[in-house]
Amino acid sequence: MGENIPVDMHESITGGRSIKKGGNGKNELKINKLFKFWKTKYNWRKNYMVESERRDLDYLVKELEEGNGSRKEDAAELLAELADPRAVDPLIKALKDEDSHVREAAALSLAVYEDTKTVEPLIELLKDGKASVRYAAAIGLSGVGDNRAIEPLEKALKDESPVVRKVAQLALNSVKERQ
Repeated sequence: MGENIPVDMHESITGGRSIKKGGNGKNELKINKLFKFWKTKYNWRKNYMVESERRDLDYLVKELEEGNGSRKEDAAELLAELADPRAVDPLIKALKDEDSHVREAAALSLAVYEDTKTVEPLIELLKDGKASVRYAAAIGLSGVGDNRAIEPLEKALKDESPVVRKVAQLALNSVKERQ
């Protein structure tokens, strides 16, 4: 492909279809933008892993707090992989980020930590304007498994988004099973 984009990334962008030259200019432009986006994201993650094999918590927290949108999102995701409890407070703070992708990644990452101090911020996130953030909050709450999440998750069963409703039901089941 000439741009050092892994094959699996190409398949995720194109659905496994080959891209033919001379097609619709708009589609080609969209695909080129997607390639550029994924290449940037992939290279940043690859460089991060090379530069910091020990996955430095301070570096990731700094990126979460000061990076641009996609780097913040990646930092939140990598903090979940790190699973260091010191990441909980910065991830809670990221739940209020202006970028919905960062809020979503932070909520999903907090599910890994199972820390009860995340319950109230995640409950608040169930009211977010973006459905993807609301379902991430529900997943986060299922990871914690605290009974304070039961009533808010029951309310989320009436969410306008069918995806949020489905995830809220799964999260509610998970929380109740842990009681």
